[in-house]
Amino acid sequence: MNNSIRLARTCYRHLAGRLGVELAEALVARGLLDAQSEGFALTAAGARAFAELGLCLPPARGRRTILARRCLDCTERRPHVGGALGAALARHCFEQGWLVRVEDSRALRVTPHGREELRRVFGVGA
Repeated sequence: MNNSIRLARTCYRHLAGRLGVELAEALVARGLLDAQSEGFALTAAGARAFAELGLCLPPARGRRTILARRCLDCTERRPHVGGALGAALARHCFEQGWLVRVEDSRALRVTPHGREELRRVFGVGA
């Protein structure tokens, strides 16, 4: 796997690679997600923070609904955020121009503006 794929890429509809793993760890460290065995639970602080960002999250349909799955990253061997929340975060990053797709690849490029915003919003040093 080449270096750009290792740094940032898509995994289905969510973010993966070093960026995806760092984002997952930052969300847990900031108390926005709670790491559980099956997935990540959205905290009250996380719900507020994501609403302020304008992320549209599907309503929880019950106590067993997993909004954010723990998806084991194939290069980092640590989890990144999958599921509906992972897809919403990726979509937000693309819509804001923080990330752009590398043509004919799953690799992503972090824009200069994206680098600043990922650090400011999530504490991720992309």
